Amino acid sequence: MKSRVFRFYILSACGACVLTGILAAAMTGWMLRPEGSVTMQRQLPTAWAMGGDRCDSIVMCSGPVEGGLEAVYVLDMNTGMLTANVLAKTLNGIQAKYGANVTNDLGMFLKPRTTTTSKKDAPAPPKIDMPQAPKYVMTTVAHSYSGRAGNTIPASAAICVTEINTGIMLVYVLPWSRQAHTQGTPVQAALMLKCVDRVIKPQVEEQELK
Repeated sequence: MKSRVFRFYILSACGACVLTGILAAAMTGWMLRPEGSVTMQRQLPTAWAMGGDRCDSIVMCSGPVEGGLEAVYVLDMNTGMLTANVLAKTLNGIQAKYGANVTNDLGMFLKPRTTTTSKKDAPAPPKIDMPQAPKYVMTTVAHSYSGRAGNTIPASAAICVTEINTGIMLVYVLPWSRQAHTQGTPVQAALMLKCVDRVIKPQVEEQELK
């Protein structure tokens, strides 16, 4: 009699385990049920964290290049030199270095206009000059530009540098070579200046930018 009761409990326990497994499988199938041709799965959003810092005349920030790869941008406000640096795959140094002189590029945009007038006493047009001590802020921004240049593609983030006295922003794009990075080939190239525009009201009038 005791053996029959024992077998009954054993069979009941086994049946409960099998039933639990079937229910779990059914629940999993329901959660991953197809809707049309698309499998309904919970997709977590991807978030990119771009860091930035500054000390005295040096400004730094980072920005995506491709996939999970980032570049570190460094701007020296004393010289106007902007560099972009990408680490090698083996982390044994900088594989790719890019550069531009923001102050020189800004100076080309703020080149003084010819002060010719048709009337003797007519006021001359305002002179657009570089400030004596340019002050810059910068950040990276995602873009949709897809233009190719040879074997390079634009990095997935542009670097935007703004001179706060004049309100002029310069936008640069890093010409990225996926092949060179994969092969570990050193790269030294120029950052591409894509556009220059005034984005904020100047802190001083153009006549005073001397």
